[in-house]
Amino acid sequence: MPKKRKYPWYEKLQCYRKQVKMPDGHYKPVYADTEAEMDAKLETLKKEIQHELNTKLDPTAAQYAVKWFRLNTPELSPSRVRDYCIAINKYILPVIGNKKLRDVTQEDGKEIMVSMKDMSNSLQANVVCVLRNMFDDAEDDKLIIRTPFRRLKAGGYKSEEKTPLTDKQSSRLIAAVRGTKVYPFIMIGLYAGLRKEEILGLRWPNIHLEGNAPYIAVKERVTYDQGKPIHEPKLKSKASFRNVPIPLQLVECLTAEKECSPSDFVISNPQGQPRSAMSFRRLWQMVENRTIGPELNPETGKPMLDKKGNIIMQELGSYPAKHPDVVRLLDFKVTPHILRHTYITNLCRSGMNLKKIQYLAGHATAQITLNIYIHATENQPEDLAAEIKNAFKFVEANAEDKAKNQANNIVDFREWVAAQ
Repeated sequence: MPKKRKYPWYEKLQCYRKQVKMPDGHYKPVYADTEAEMDAKLETLKKEIQHELNTKLDPTAAQYAVKWFRLNTPELSPSRVRDYCIAINKYILPVIGNKKLRDVTQEDGKEIMVSMKDMSNSLQANVVCVLRNMFDDAEDDKLIIRTPFRRLKAGGYKSEEKTPLTDKQSSRLIAAVRGTKVYPFIMIGLYAGLRKEEILGLRWPNIHLEGNAPYIAVKERVTYDQGKPIHEPKLKSKASFRNVPIPLQLVECLTAEKECSPSDFVISNPQGQPRSAMSFRRLWQMVENRTIGPELNPETGKPMLDKKGNIIMQELGSYPAKHPDVVRLLDFKVTPHILRHTYITNLCRSGMNLKKIQYLAGHATAQITLNIYIHATENQPEDLAAEIKNAFKFVEANAEDKAKNQANNIVDFREWVAAQ
């Protein structure tokens, strides 16, 4: 009597075949020439299934982060995806990656913040945001009982407060760059308040210069993926889609630019395409070349010092060595965001309605606008001068009374001496 086979025999292929049910409910066929080979394959598959179940039901932080990232980033912009990658790979996983998700504690969150103690507040806030979102989802998925990062807060140093340009500084900046390729960028920033990526993604079909109310339709932007430009019809938020009326100064500038523009983009590279990160840096160099800074040692590239150890600054009206046709006319720092900040500050100081400013700025919430509005319109020296004067009236009155009393005492003393 022939020996009974341990596994089903598949006549068509002349081998053993076993159907194994997988965790997802589907069956997977396993083939082998011998029963011993089938035993080995089934044992390996069993371990793989157990590992998959363990990973699904009790994953490590790293295993869950991979899945969470895959499910939560498809709709994000390349720059935001890059922020998530940096937060997870550089700061989160080195601390908690090997720990079981259920074993991660509040102390681990503090450990992550300690490892970032020398980083900026904005970077720490991004990491905290990713941690909270990831562990909130893990709680919703019943993988952990409660997220340990609900009260985690970012620390770090805060970015230097941005000071808007004064009217005089704005005029000097415009005069310094007039006639250069960066001129339209400066004008759009100062007179329309668009973000850097919105200006770089701006195309002529979205600029309406005719009619009684010329405006810019903000619909597109340029972001970067490893320095390469990506033109996309996706803005920072829904509130970023807006129509921004533009004043006469900007209408004149854009009208002149449009007549000689060979590209569909307002700000383009020599090939008529959106500028790469490096190309934009070269464009902005036109502003920096016209701004004074520390005098650099031509051999070391470090700031030069005088006899007292103070940094020697370049002089207004001087010429950069590499650009002898350029004159340094600016003694204040300018960044692309300062242009937008100046625009919003000017709207605030004009007395415009807060909700209108929020719309024109493309802010997602009124609180963002309110913070700028309060800073721009309240607590200015000229507004506080009268209140300060009133606050110290009692000091002046007390001083006057004291002076009168002293004078009276002197008179009384003299009379007493004379009477003696």
